[in-house]
Amino acid sequence: MLKERIESILRTYRPERLSYEERLHLLEQLREAIGEEEGPLKSVREQLQGILGQISSSDLKDLKRHHYFLNRLAIRTFDGSRSVKDVHLICTRGRDAILRRILELIEAEFGSEIPPYAWMALGSAGRQEETLYTDQDYLLVYQDGAGDDLFLQFSHKAVDYLEEVGIRRCKGGVMPVNEKWRASLGLWQERIRRTIEKGRGPLSSLDLMILMDLRFVAGERSLGEELMGMVPELTKNRGLLNEMLRTLIFIPMPLGLFGRFLVEKDGPHKGRINLKTGGWAPLVVLIRVMAVSYGIRDLSTLERIEGLKHQGVISLRLAEDLKEAYHILMELRISGQRELMLRGEEDSNYIDPYALDPEGQRQLKFALRRVEELQKVANELFFGRGRW
Repeated sequence: MLKERIESILRTYRPERLSYEERLHLLEQLREAIGEEEGPLKSVREQLQGILGQISSSDLKDLKRHHYFLNRLAIRTFDGSRSVKDVHLICTRGRDAILRRILELIEAEFGSEIPPYAWMALGSAGRQEETLYTDQDYLLVYQDGAGDDLFLQFSHKAVDYLEEVGIRRCKGGVMPVNEKWRASLGLWQERIRRTIEKGRGPLSSLDLMILMDLRFVAGERSLGEELMGMVPELTKNRGLLNEMLRTLIFIPMPLGLFGRFLVEKDGPHKGRINLKTGGWAPLVVLIRVMAVSYGIRDLSTLERIEGLKHQGVISLRLAEDLKEAYHILMELRISGQRELMLRGEEDSNYIDPYALDPEGQRQLKFALRRVEELQKVANELFFGRGRW
């Protein structure tokens, strides 16, 4: 490992105790160690840039092939680094490029000028935290006065083409083919304001939480930025905010009093735990709601944790522990996805915690305990003697 080699070299690098020849020798060793690490990283960068370049001029058939190789590049890179952020970067940038190319192809098919629109990412795509398996989490905002029928057809083509290249439809229906996730800018603003002002309306508290990950991907950026400007308002209604927080604070972690994993007792997932509902999702979504409520505009979970730390909302120690918990949970998720993908199987959020080695079990317990701690901190902040 580069870190260990550098530390070993630096421990012996004491100029006052060494000749210039000895110092040069140590510096050459350091340069060699850095070069060995740098080569594979440059190779990954070149491979990703090569795929992105091909995507920009591909037809639909080739886009499916590029998506396959994108996932394989993410797997190979993860195998070499165990870096969650490597997978996020490769998958998000690649799928953004695929989406943009699909929209270009559809615009060409229509043959006439499409009114200004912005295609926006939500969920893991919005946070730029995509992993090996993904589904479509998008919304569409278009210029006031444009006809919705055109954008309904446009959305159907986009959703179909995305599915064709390997990006599945959202099981929860968060796609522009559904009227709730497609509207003019004025209508979007009206929906959000009416829901916030009245505490009920066309959007639910879950919808508001989903909108907190809003990110522009393609189209007219100014439209997307206008809609993103509504995000700080999403936590203004105290009743809706409390509803969001209660949902997240009281999600039980799959750990018993004596540190035993609380696995499913029967059914198809007997002996396993749901790593999503009982792990990374409560962490990611609770951090999301807390960050927006404190005016933090960052999108990624790690940046949001950092923002909460800088504002003094959470302690330095808890912030570092939560970052570690995030990496542990996401590494487990990606490892599971890797095995399923290589076997050609569907994604699953379930894992057998007792199949992990002792160190893996220790890390998982650490991560789940940190999520529980975050839930307690949030409960005190919003329902105790904290911020409110």
